[in-house]
Amino acid sequence: MNYVQEGKEEIYKKIFEFLPDSVLIYNDKKIKYINEAAEKLLGIKDKKELINKDVLNVVHEDYKDIVKERMKSLVNKDVYSYMGQILVSYNGNIVYVDLSATIVEYKGKESVLVIARDITERKKEEKSRHLLQKTIECEKLKMEFFSSVSHELKTPLNVILGTIQLLQIYSDKGMINNGGKNINKYINIAKQNSYRLLRLVNNIIDINRMDAGFYKIQLQNYDIVKVVEDITLSVAEYIKNKGIYLEFDTNIEEKVMAIDPYKIERIMLNLLSNSIKFTDFKGKISVSIYDNKDKVTISVKDTGTGIPKDKLRTIFERFKQVEKTLSRNKEGSGIGLSLVKYLVELHNGEIYVESEYGKGSEFIINIPVILLEEENIKENYSTVQEGNVERINIEFSDIYT
Repeated sequence: MNYVQEGKEEIYKKIFEFLPDSVLIYNDKKIKYINEAAEKLLGIKDKKELINKDVLNVVHEDYKDIVKERMKSLVNKDVYSYMGQILVSYNGNIVYVDLSATIVEYKGKESVLVIARDITERKKEEKSRHLLQKTIECEKLKMEFFSSVSHELKTPLNVILGTIQLLQIYSDKGMINNGGKNINKYINIAKQNSYRLLRLVNNIIDINRMDAGFYKIQLQNYDIVKVVEDITLSVAEYIKNKGIYLEFDTNIEEKVMAIDPYKIERIMLNLLSNSIKFTDFKGKISVSIYDNKDKVTISVKDTGTGIPKDKLRTIFERFKQVEKTLSRNKEGSGIGLSLVKYLVELHNGEIYVESEYGKGSEFIINIPVILLEEENIKENYSTVQEGNVERINIEFSDIYT
């Protein structure tokens, strides 16, 4: 056992007073000695303030249990034991320290000698480095996003300009009347790319509104089964023309609850668009909606390429894409799924994905059933369906044949 021997205590104290590290000795949980460095560390004017006070008085509330447990582990009486990094706190002063301790004999009693090294500045530097790293990562994400946006804007614009130039050539050569199907084909290409630009611009506007806290939903009592079924059926012909089988299933004919039908429509179109993009010819997309008492579960499942396990965690993050080198029929800005998640959460719901790479994915949405106090529910979804075709064209505009 180490000794702070009687008669030599004054010598030890003088040594301790010269040490830059804080020294504290306690027994029976009461502080018996602190050096000058400890006084400065704790921000006290007179060390007598702490003598015979509970040693835990100088430990931050969040670390008291940790310190208790670590002090119990002091069994080796010959060497110092490292106690880890903790916060000490007294009179409003909060300081990070590296803590070491050992058992000694002080004034004839077995005591604990604690040495604390102030690492507050080091912690601040670590925090600054962490913030700097996060800032760099954010800047990198922004750069990647704007690079992606530039590409997404430039490509369809080039196609539109090329198409217009070709139409001009046909017109100059007097072939506009004879162009027939070719003219219509090029006009459709221009229209699709215009929709694609509009979709991208809409998403960017929505993101800015979301970040500013201005994005709101208009909840009304609607039959969510009809809303989901109608939007699924409205794209059935489109999906069929892609050579993909579409299936719709439900365990309930009607479920009236508070939703924003436009936002539910947008959620479904985004998920269906993703499924179409990543599902091959003769594949299958299944849409289902089930009543689970206090919540409604919506599922969009496909037999597409699936998502690698290491990408599942970031699938709903903004500007993230599963693949960086996507083929022409699988382009996107990485905004869609983050927007879907946001819209689901505005309904107090949750969304998650289950996927096996090479076999397909299933996006599952749970929305709590809430009913507004209204005299009548909305009778039809037809008012929501006005302009439905254009919205589908916009949401599906980045799917190329």
